[in-house]
Amino acid sequence: KTDADRKTLLTHHYNTRHSNEISRSELHCNMSLPSFQTGSPSSNRKHAGEGRINQQIEIYTAKVGKERKRLEEINSKIIQLELKSLEQQRRVGTDDFNNNRVSKIETEKKSCIDRLTKKLVTLNTKISENKQLRRTIDEMRQER
Repeated sequence: KTDADRKTLLTHHYNTRHSNEISRSELHCNMSLPSFQTGSPSSNRKHAGEGRINQQIEIYTAKVGKERKRLEEINSKIIQLELKSLEQQRRVGTDDFNNNRVSKIETEKKSCIDRLTKKLVTLNTKISENKQLRRTIDEMRQER
């Protein structure tokens, strides 16, 4: 996969996770919380207990909101770090790959040059042998 594909996948993953969290939060918020207010003030203790429960609900709702914001910040930092990591891996991987490739090419080049020089040496020796043989053939023809 290319880096662009990886970035797209990470962004899609983050957006999906983020939209799921929003959907859950909307679901929880849309659920109607029971109202503890009653029409009859017959029991002050019951009314005081309902007030405390409503306060606790508000407190926990605020805490949940803070945690959601913190979670969004953490998710965005995770995405940034994953992208940074991918970039570094791409850079390091490319450099290592290129270095290995260049060294392999250099060794192949040297071996080819060595084989070529050996072949040239044998060619030159064969050419000189052929010249010598031609001379001897020419000398023998002249003697006849």
